[in-house]
Amino acid sequence: MSLALELRGIVKKFPHALALDNVDFDLRYGEIHALLGENGAGKTTLVNIISGVYSADSGEIRVDGRRVIISSPRDAQRLGIVSVSQHPILVDSLTVFENLALALDRNPQDRTFMREVSNTISRFGIKIDLKKRIWQLSASEKARVEIVKALLRDGKIYVFDEPTSLVGLKERVTVLRIMRQLRDLGKAVLFITHRVDEVYEIADRVTVLRRGRKIFTKKVEEVSKRDLLEAMFGRYSEQSIASTSRISKPSDSVILKVENLSVKDDIGRLRVKDVSLSVHSGEIVGVIGPADSGQRELMEAIARVRKVERGRIIMFGKDVTKLKSNDIRRLGVAYIPDDRLNMGCALSLSVRENLVMRDLDKYTTRLGLYKYDNASLCSLLTKVGLREDLLDVPCADLSGGMIQRVILAREILGRDIKLILASYPTQGLDHETTKLIYDTFTSLKGCGCGILLATEDVDEVLKLCDRILVMVNGRTIYEADRDSVDVEELKEMLTY
Repeated sequence: MSLALELRGIVKKFPHALALDNVDFDLRYGEIHALLGENGAGKTTLVNIISGVYSADSGEIRVDGRRVIISSPRDAQRLGIVSVSQHPILVDSLTVFENLALALDRNPQDRTFMREVSNTISRFGIKIDLKKRIWQLSASEKARVEIVKALLRDGKIYVFDEPTSLVGLKERVTVLRIMRQLRDLGKAVLFITHRVDEVYEIADRVTVLRRGRKIFTKKVEEVSKRDLLEAMFGRYSEQSIASTSRISKPSDSVILKVENLSVKDDIGRLRVKDVSLSVHSGEIVGVIGPADSGQRELMEAIARVRKVERGRIIMFGKDVTKLKSNDIRRLGVAYIPDDRLNMGCALSLSVRENLVMRDLDKYTTRLGLYKYDNASLCSLLTKVGLREDLLDVPCADLSGGMIQRVILAREILGRDIKLILASYPTQGLDHETTKLIYDTFTSLKGCGCGILLATEDVDEVLKLCDRILVMVNGRTIYEADRDSVDVEELKEMLTY
């Protein structure tokens, strides 16, 4: 197989970090090459250099053996490099089809383009409503739009940046199949991931980055899972995430009770239909289901950021159905939203400002001036494994895993938390950040905190939860204690 892309001696520095340190990498036609590393390892920075978002400080890039300069995304596209972004770049007010036309500089009234789009989604087996507006889509649906956009460009080098991190179990199968189809067509496919199992499932070769440095490149069949984990984290940590919620048992005290709840989505469709559930003190309850089955709307309604159509929400014996999110926060409720970039933080603000934004009365004087307690803020960062010198760094410069750690520090640590509402808290995160969240939840559970967890990850609910509810098409269709769950039956329900 001939080389499609070569990177030699790539260096990229930011004010707060050396993101890439003399990295070499190559990609061949007719292969899927996985780029593996923990959050903050430099994967996305490398992708941004290949895609023309960033320019390398030093080093060279070759495409088809010819040295090139990629100074913009348009340069990359002219060279046949097509990227599928981890965070879709879409215009919320436009429809899916209008976004595709805008991205490819085509007339949305062009019937030829309409046929091209229809043929592409049919050929690759992608289900998407072209008439929906972007603001009406779930995170997984937006990810599908981004993939369709890339396929329409008909490139020769495809870069998939964490494409499975925002999709459910069924969509994940589709994404991996699309990458295989592209490889079989002779395309060069770069697959960025933090999921070791996906590397063995689909990749031909794997390169591991750690703290901006290349550790190795090997054929997948020649490297063990233990070797990959040691390369990613510097130690073998496969057993560090284990089923630990059995350490303590839930109490009889019900701290959250949802009664016959019905909730509409952003376009007025009834997305949550007559759902009832409860969470006890010292209990972790998981709500799992296929993508776009209503989990997002359910969690937003309970967190009081979405209107309830019918039903009641009772916390600590008090009806909170008509309260606002700040009101339930004062009751000791923490909310971790599924969209950490748009709802969980303010990207343009510093880590310091994001840490204090929910408690401004605590950090301001009577005259409205800020009175930051640097010692306590640094202590929060240390507890979530972040460096103190990141306090004044904009969140936009952080990886997704680092941002989730900031959210965890702000919402949960340093407060008297009695109930946590967590929507997809580990989605798109590496092993170590996932372990931090699991350990935090397990520790709080042992102190009597109740946790309601929305996820699409079967392994996550089996490792973490005491009870499991399955939600499909807006309704709960199954509930069981973890010890009595039929795993194969559970997986089958998630493919509805």
